[in-house]
Amino acid sequence: MPIGLIPNQEFFRWISHLESKKVKRGTYKEKRTIILRYDNLELLIKLEEEFPGIFATVMSDFERAKGFRKSINEEGKPTIISWKDALIKFFVGSSYTVTKGNEDLALEFAKSGTGQDYLDLAVKLRMQAAEAGTPEHILGVPLKEPTIMESIEKIRRDTSSELAEGAATIAELQNRHFTYEWLGKNDPENFLLWCFTSCCGTLLSSDYSGKLARAAITAPDVQSIVIRDKDGKIISGGTMYVNREARICCCQ
Repeated sequence: MPIGLIPNQEFFRWISHLESKKVKRGTYKEKRTIILRYDNLELLIKLEEEFPGIFATVMSDFERAKGFRKSINEEGKPTIISWKDALIKFFVGSSYTVTKGNEDLALEFAKSGTGQDYLDLAVKLRMQAAEAGTPEHILGVPLKEPTIMESIEKIRRDTSSELAEGAATIAELQNRHFTYEWLGKNDPENFLLWCFTSCCGTLLSSDYSGKLARAAITAPDVQSIVIRDKDGKIISGGTMYVNREARICCCQ
């Protein structure tokens, strides 16, 4: 294993997981034996035999590796695959055929191992929106709060701020938990909301949720909003539709 790897604490918790299994030995009158095993660690050790280097790769980038458990089934619905399949998929990597100007989509999709068919549809929807002149934002301008970390870094860089005032503001920001952002239609995260939330809507889904996910990219009166945690990660989201004629809007 290479020297100098920076371990991930969540990775250590994952490989320290103990699986307990009760096994009855002998007659029914005998006590059951409880077998404890580090199931995740054993899995990774076995995978190392078939895929040399996978242990170090997963340990050094576990945050991204665990994201590969989220996938899409044959019906276009989100699903969770096994740790074994996810880690192999992560280690082997995602290779895309991507057109110029859509590299940002490929980079974001690679984080979750989303397939080529999903990328192709995303590019197609992006082109449809561009050809139709669909604006990036319903309001015509971006609307978002700076993430908590962005706000803290700005204060630290602002040399004109009084030290005491800046420290007090940073302390106040650190006590906050969430910020919001209306995602632009071309934002790569807008194509993958199902990956970050419990939403069932993927671009490949044929039901209403899929139509809504595609409309958030192509329709001028539909836009997605997300909630980010302290680290700027998306933890929740929704989609808003504005009926300009009736002057009403609804969210999902």
